Amino acid sequence: MTETAEMQTILLVDDEAFIREIGEELLTMLGYNVLLAESGERAEEVLAAEKQHVRLVLLDLIMPGLSGAETFRRLRTVAPELKILLATGHGVDSEVRDLLNQGCVGYIQKPYTFADLKSRIARVLGLSPAI
Repeated sequence: MTETAEMQTILLVDDEAFIREIGEELLTMLGYNVLLAESGERAEEVLAAEKQHVRLVLLDLIMPGLSGAETFRRLRTVAPELKILLATGHGVDSEVRDLLNQGCVGYIQKPYTFADLKSRIARVLGLSPAI
């Protein structure tokens, strides 16, 4: 059986409320269940409660407080096999390359489009192109 988006939960972590709102809307339109976190600390709490359901984290790289890089490392400590996709408006730099080398599954350039989000997540999760 080919998995579809309806079976997937994504944790969207971004400090900007507008990005969370738009991201949630786009992901919901694609058929995903969406959990939201406004900070790295909140992402840790959500993951602790929902670890068995979360298939992917869409993680903002630049956040105040706990950075995206530190959040990545902490989430991977709790769930080593968790797929984490970075979202960045700064393109690929040494920090992104370092996180990719540490097991991050990829990155998506912000602002991302509906089509970019759809294809990137489907590729990362190995989903049917029907979504």
